[in-house]
Amino acid sequence: MSEREATVARARVELARALVGPGATEREIGEAEKQLHRALDVASASDGQHDGHPSGAPAEWEVLAELAEIAHLRGAAQAEVDRLVQAVLVAPAGPATTMAEQVVQLLESSSDGALVEGLPPALRSGLWAAAHDQRQPDAVVQLAARLALARGNVAAAGEVSRQRDSVASADTELRAVSVVAGVLADLAAGDVEAADAKLGEVRHLEREASVVLATALLHYARGELEEARRVAEAWPGSGDVGTVAVIALLREAAQEVDASATFTAARTAATRTARHDPSAGEPLLLRAQVMLEGGEELELGRELLTTAVSRTGPQLDELPWWRVQARARDDDRYTYFRAEVAAARGRPDELRGWAERYRATTLTTYAQDGRLRELWAGAVDDEQRSTELLREAAADYRRANDMPAAVRCLRAARAREPAPDLESGLDLAEALWGSSFDGQTERGRDLVAEGLGLLGELEGRHGPDTAGRACLLWGLLLSRSDALLALEQPLGAGHRWRPLPHLLLAAMLDTTSSYRWAHLAWALTDADLRRPAAWSARRGLDLRPDDDWVIQTCVVTEANWQGVLPDDLRDWVEKTAPGVAGAGWAAAILGYDLLMRGLPQDAAALLPRMDLEEWWSHEIRTLSLALAASPAEASGELRDLVEEALSSGNQLDAAWYALLVDRERARELAAAADDGDPRPAAESRLAAIEVVLSDGAAGADRYAASVRRARRPSHLYQESEAALPLLERAQDDESTRTVLRQLTELTAALARDVEHAPALTAELESQEAQCEDAELLRLVRHLLRHVDGDPSPGDELPTLPYLPGAASAEAAWVAYLAARA
Repeated sequence: MSEREATVARARVELARALVGPGATEREIGEAEKQLHRALDVASASDGQHDGHPSGAPAEWEVLAELAEIAHLRGAAQAEVDRLVQAVLVAPAGPATTMAEQVVQLLESSSDGALVEGLPPALRSGLWAAAHDQRQPDAVVQLAARLALARGNVAAAGEVSRQRDSVASADTELRAVSVVAGVLADLAAGDVEAADAKLGEVRHLEREASVVLATALLHYARGELEEARRVAEAWPGSGDVGTVAVIALLREAAQEVDASATFTAARTAATRTARHDPSAGEPLLLRAQVMLEGGEELELGRELLTTAVSRTGPQLDELPWWRVQARARDDDRYTYFRAEVAAARGRPDELRGWAERYRATTLTTYAQDGRLRELWAGAVDDEQRSTELLREAAADYRRANDMPAAVRCLRAARAREPAPDLESGLDLAEALWGSSFDGQTERGRDLVAEGLGLLGELEGRHGPDTAGRACLLWGLLLSRSDALLALEQPLGAGHRWRPLPHLLLAAMLDTTSSYRWAHLAWALTDADLRRPAAWSARRGLDLRPDDDWVIQTCVVTEANWQGVLPDDLRDWVEKTAPGVAGAGWAAAILGYDLLMRGLPQDAAALLPRMDLEEWWSHEIRTLSLALAASPAEASGELRDLVEEALSSGNQLDAAWYALLVDRERARELAAAADDGDPRPAAESRLAAIEVVLSDGAAGADRYAASVRRARRPSHLYQESEAALPLLERAQDDESTRTVLRQLTELTAALARDVEHAPALTAELESQEAQCEDAELLRLVRHLLRHVDGDPSPGDELPTLPYLPGAASAEAAWVAYLAARA
């Protein structure tokens, strides 16, 4: 700084002082502030040194003090405090002491603590660093301690004030902090009686934050958790005292089987504690502990924990509440949390110590069990033990329905094995299949491809013990592969038969597995084999009558085959399905059942609840409206169905619905859709279109022949209760209406007489189900006859060498014949 700059800066300061004299206007105050800012730029250039200035130059602290006065004149208390703290940090001992005392007085005048919370983080950090500088006066240390206390950080206040005896005994508040430090040390050491005796020295200061903290922690250490919470929750401030309420709730939750309400309260308390300083290490640590012990948001809890550990550093082990809690708790939820902490801190020895104490109980979740074992596996040196722990972790993750984590562990375990066995390969293939349902199509395809590749590596190695499971997984992965492909391009039922041989053999080898029958039922549904699908689902339901997924499987397959639901399944749809599959799904299924019973008005009453956005649900909504009201009133919905059918490549359905709103378009679409499909349902639709377009002169015989071939009760119900009545209502020509009524009567009579439990191959004989691959159809027919108890096909399995997993199918067939013998 030059002599001229120093002189100008001093003049600016003097001018500012003159401008803010008694009776100063806002304009004069503003001008004074402008002059001080210009002077501050010059004074700051000297880097805060108090010597080496040209004679008469203003010091930085001096200018800051004047700016604080400007803020005072304007009634801006926060700005005044901020400027004074800035000045304290760069002032010599005498002025620093005076200004620090001034800040303390301002803070005490703020009843709501707003001035403390409003102090910028950079200033708080600067003051905290200055308080640890031995060159700073006691007043700076005292100010830092008081700020920490005002924020509820009793431990921090004690740590900084203990540096100097003169500060620790400076006043009543800080003397209490000094005594409480001894109380907390005794509690951390487990000497509750000594802590109680020390606390007696300051118990009369029950309004001081440090005394409140010590009192609450003393109750906590004694196991008096409700009293600890009462004391902590009564404290109006934030910081360390609020922490006690959280750890008391967590200790209570540790003894509760259903601790959801307690964990909710702990989360609320932790959020409240963190609100005043959400980015600090301790509040983050507390929130992470609640999440990890609660077991609901483990990923987020681990992210918070990693950040918290990096911010607290080595001081974590010195936190009073942390040390007292560690001595008081030995439950498994806390043990799991401490293992996570050890992992986050990179301390494998400590992690092993906590892991060896852990016991998976009903009070911990499968996700916590799996995570702890996975961490433990990474901390042990024994490869065999590490592999065992990873497999155990994968099993826990599967139970927790965390299939990506199970895949991660099984991959790691398999990589550690010098000669991976069949079971570990099948375990991984199953986990890959389960992980493919995470909603990401591209990732799902990759996982399925990996699973199929893994099964291919195991081909030719299966005996009776693993052939059935291998077939199950081949079937599941092939079915999933087809389902993912169908998301991108139309894939008719005739192209979805690949999984069937495997799933049939898997069920034949373990007829007591309800899930094998249910998985088979879904695959048969995809292949449009409705009779064996319903039969398989009922087999699964008989084995597991209370499983909602199996019941839902049975509902779908019965509706597809029978049309009308039996009473037990209808009761489940009405009472349970809304909470399992959704209210929209349940309403659509009930609406379909009511339509098949000839009750369109009752079905229409469910329209407001039919909000499922899928083709079949939209079709049920539209049919319910059209039959309960009129085709005209449902014209908009009918046109939508035409477009939806065309977008999915279903020209025949598009033609049929167009018949109700646009006859000429229906004629064009029908001509394009008539591709020689021999299925009775296709023939019925084409014949009905011909009847309408010819005004009843043609198509009736063709229609009658098609429904006489039909073996599916659901098809006959759909035609007699919905399709034909709707077509009749849409016609103006009486001769057409007469033909349609006659066909309705014929179809209704056939529906009354149809066999509801024919052979499992009935739809193959009637051509209601078709497969594009004749050899594959022959193989499935052969297996269905065996499942149905028909010995006529013999014991020679039709071979299909190009079928994925053909060797596993052969091994399963051999095992089946041996078991049957």
